[in-house]
Amino acid sequence: MSFNARKTQKFPLAVEIQLTDGTSLFGKLFLSPQGRLSDLLNDERDFLPFERADGSFMAISKSQLRRVSPMAAAEESYKGDDPFKILGIASTSSRDEIKKAYREMTFVHHPDRIRGLGLSGEYLDIATRNMMRINEAYEQALKGRASDAA
Repeated sequence: MSFNARKTQKFPLAVEIQLTDGTSLFGKLFLSPQGRLSDLLNDERDFLPFERADGSFMAISKSQLRRVSPMAAAEESYKGDDPFKILGIASTSSRDEIKKAYREMTFVHHPDRIRGLGLSGEYLDIATRNMMRINEAYEQALKGRASDAA
């Protein structure tokens, strides 16, 4: 079996980690598509890969974790009204690119996925609001492409 055959898609979850020495780290842990944070913290591995806010990677020993707190996704996202920026694509994107971006954002931000992570109701509310915003941006972006074709 080749190494790449074992590679699976992972999704970032923004977190604040407090270590036993009191140090706080901000960055991302990576979950499998249907994974939950509690599953990640309780699996058989002794270390977790962690992407720091500056983009560098490190391994964190689970024995040094005091607290892991998911950060609200809304704090990291674009807050304006441009549907293309909401979807994270260029304003010149084609209909197919718009649809692809929408599917990817739905997969990550859908409230059912957030519920499956085992997070509190507060995060589910954020996910619901984000999903409504993503749906609206998708519709606006597609309307913009329809008027370009006319």
